[in-house]
Amino acid sequence: MPPLTRVEFISQRSAEGRPGDPRAGLISITDEADAPASLQTGWAAVLRLAFYDVEPAWARPGQTLFSEAQARALWEFVHGLPRQVDTLYVHCRSGISRSGAVARAISERLGLPFDGEEKECNAHV
Repeated sequence: MPPLTRVEFISQRSAEGRPGDPRAGLISITDEADAPASLQTGWAAVLRLAFYDVEPAWARPGQTLFSEAQARALWEFVHGLPRQVDTLYVHCRSGISRSGAVARAISERLGLPFDGEEKECNAHV
């Protein structure tokens, strides 16, 4: 397990504008119908996930929700990060709901501070 010291959630635009960081990992969350984020090279590790920012009660037919398989892939990614990684960025389109929920879950599980408002996080994630 890498010595993560912080987990930050950001918008897709911010993620795409950041140069890759060999001391940082990145979780990239997009809608299933959207193209993957255009990320710069140089990140220590990148995980791409695709699911809609919707909770089950509001989902339309065909919308992919965050799944148990994606949750397992996320934790495998976090636990497999290279040793030099001390920061993990999580992005979604707006940098609020999906990325906030994932960042909060990782922070809580690893005992790291979470700098965000819980009311904004997608409760399903």
